[in-house]
Amino acid sequence: MEEYVLQNLEELNRVLESNAGDEMKELTPDIQRVPKGLARIGRDAAVCYVAPRAVPIGPYYSYRHSPELQYKTKIMKMAAIGWFLGRAGGGALRPELVVREAFEAIAAPPSPRGFYDDQFEDIDDVHFTKWMFQDGCFLLAFMMAMGGGGGGDAALQGLTTVIFQPRIDSIMRDIMLLENQIPWRVLEVLMGFLPVPVPVDKFLSLMAAKFNVRTTSGGHDQRAAAGPSIAGDERGRRQKPMHLLALFREHQVVGLHPAEDNRRLISTTPSANFSTAMELAEMGVHLAASKTGRFGDMTVVQRGRLFGKLFLAPVFLNDLTACWLVNMAAYEASAGRSGDDYAVSSYLYLVALLMNREDDVHQLRARCIVHSTFSNTQTLEFFKGLAPHLHFGRQYDRVLQDLLGYRRDRPVFVAVHKFLYNNFKTILTVLSIVGVIAPILQALIHRQN
Repeated sequence: MEEYVLQNLEELNRVLESNAGDEMKELTPDIQRVPKGLARIGRDAAVCYVAPRAVPIGPYYSYRHSPELQYKTKIMKMAAIGWFLGRAGGGALRPELVVREAFEAIAAPPSPRGFYDDQFEDIDDVHFTKWMFQDGCFLLAFMMAMGGGGGGDAALQGLTTVIFQPRIDSIMRDIMLLENQIPWRVLEVLMGFLPVPVPVDKFLSLMAAKFNVRTTSGGHDQRAAAGPSIAGDERGRRQKPMHLLALFREHQVVGLHPAEDNRRLISTTPSANFSTAMELAEMGVHLAASKTGRFGDMTVVQRGRLFGKLFLAPVFLNDLTACWLVNMAAYEASAGRSGDDYAVSSYLYLVALLMNREDDVHQLRARCIVHSTFSNTQTLEFFKGLAPHLHFGRQYDRVLQDLLGYRRDRPVFVAVHKFLYNNFKTILTVLSIVGVIAPILQALIHRQN
């Protein structure tokens, strides 16, 4: 199928030369590099949460790095192009026409090149657009296959069996890397050629199920499935995503409190007077898993007049989801954002602050907040390694303020509850001994009388 791409390069050159470059210069780069601190996060030196393992997407890795990986994935991408050309226009359009029109639409302003922090001046416009096209075809084919949008599409079923299924975990990992993205506009252009919609929302819900403790065994949690469509959510936030990772992150943070919360933010000493998971239990604040599984849904709720409950999204942590979390945090940190745009980072920061020792990790496991294939030590190292490189926003500030307010408003209860909590076994032992000795003393006194 590559000849369909190559035979149109001369005509594409004329299209590219006619496009003005002013629009590109005005764009703020949306696809940036992972900050150095986050790029080093891993359980050991062999773990890398930044570079692709199975499929390079976009210019950072497709064009300059991993020549071996590029060669291995060429067949996969060409097969995806073949599927796309066979389905474009319902199969009624000639492949040459599809390629020419797709190239023209991709190359039209705003140019995809302008979405990257690096302008890749050593790569000519023709090859840049060609690679955008082939990477877009691959992503659409994978989303269609995962979302079940192919119906009786025999070609897609064959692509799934031969190409996707044998390396599905690696592909899922790689397409959510910050440095492995292409502009969403490219995917929108290519979607316009397909006769049926790409099931983006269903695809995102299936991916999100990997985070949810209740769905990891294969069940599908409808509470975690309902997410924002690419048209935006009920509060009218961003109508179009920057790229696939941005859309996935948006899917995982629905449930944020409105930005109108004007309470004073605690931003100078974010960990001052904060409590670990064990200390929260001593105070009478119980940890509980939120029902939605969204990272934006973290809140403190009072239970009666004395006790409290901190709700956090449950998360299943393994190599795949850890990689996604690092890259979503890197996306949030890659550009200046408002206080409401650090939902994933705020969640990770809060969980990290709840952990100071392995007993805290055990407490989070017991409360079904963290379920992990990592050991307690590895889990602790992951979150504590992330914390110094994270930004935190209004979600974190709100929870911290509520916890500090809880402790400030109940000093006597907190002190008594802490004593009883820490000395419960001793008190129980003493009461048991008293329970045994009391009848004996009573009998002796009765005999003497």
